Amino acid sequence: MNNRTEEIILTTLAAYGLLKLLEGLIPTRPRQTVLVVDADTARELLDDETETD
Repeated sequence: MNNRTEEIILTTLAAYGLLKLLEGLIPTRPRQTVLVVDADTARELLDDETETD
């Protein structure tokens, strides 16, 4: 492996390590949950809500 290739690989690995380190320091936001339902299911869910009130 020539010197230039080795330099590129080591720089890339160092940048990747720094990125992973920074990712660990930044708190992640919880992902929102998305439910996909068809129209009939939506009507049933809404009917169930009104019946329990």
